[in-house]
Amino acid sequence: MIPKKDKTMGRRRARGDGDPTNIPTPAPIGSEDIQKILDDRGRSYGDFPVQAGVAQELKKILRMAPGWERLSPFQREALEMISTKMSRAVCGIPDQVDTYMDIAGYATLAAGTPSATNKIYFIYQAKHRR
Repeated sequence: MIPKKDKTMGRRRARGDGDPTNIPTPAPIGSEDIQKILDDRGRSYGDFPVQAGVAQELKKILRMAPGWERLSPFQREALEMISTKMSRAVCGIPDQVDTYMDIAGYATLAAGTPSATNKIYFIYQAKHRR
């Protein structure tokens, strides 16, 4: 059941008692929480200024290539995200499986269509058959 819009207050009614102001709010994130997240990311991906510098240099190289302008916006974005993931691998923990899974995912998205994704899978399978 979708909550009905309260016409007098312009808000959706919460389920339950019908009071539109009775909506739970998340606890605020404090500076200690943010610092913990930053520390965790730093351990995984390396010192942010260094990692960001590496990512930006990789992206700069891509943008200088003669074929950059021929790429679609989603292909450009996928390659830029792959560059970010690559920089994390070389600046942080190199054997984080998620990093490589993300790279594979962005490469698949850059391929564009489900049929292209299937072709990538079949090419991979053909190359790795024994």
